[in-house]
Amino acid sequence: MYFATENIMTNQTKPKTAEQLAGEMVKELAELEHEQWVSWSKSIAKTENLSALRVERWRKLWKPYSQLSEEEKEQDRKWARKVQPLLLRMAKEAVEAVRGEEKEIDNFKFIGSVGDKIEVQRDMGYNQALKDYDKRREELGVKMDNENN
Repeated sequence: MYFATENIMTNQTKPKTAEQLAGEMVKELAELEHEQWVSWSKSIAKTENLSALRVERWRKLWKPYSQLSEEEKEQDRKWARKVQPLLLRMAKEAVEAVRGEEKEIDNFKFIGSVGDKIEVQRDMGYNQALKDYDKRREELGVKMDNENN
């Protein structure tokens, strides 16, 4: 399965595989997991009676994720991989809930299915997809927040 990502400045699309997107998700979740752990461990180190050895071991890990060794990063990636299936399932359920319906989410109207929009963009190009989307909004009488009444 491929998904298109677009560079708005050049109007070029570059396909990403589901595997690439899943890998990016694990990396971002691992970064969040590390940030959360650093915050938690610093708090515990201040409030609990921990051994000096443990605090010193933790202190060595109180740095940005990008500065960790691959072995240290892998510990965070293990936790990220535990969360990933839940997030993917919930994302799939959200897409299915929106598919074929008109739903308002954060001041945007989703019309039709997400899958249809991806196919339209891939088959007809981004500019044509925007024109078709605007035409469909007009047919349904859906106005964006920045449009005059």
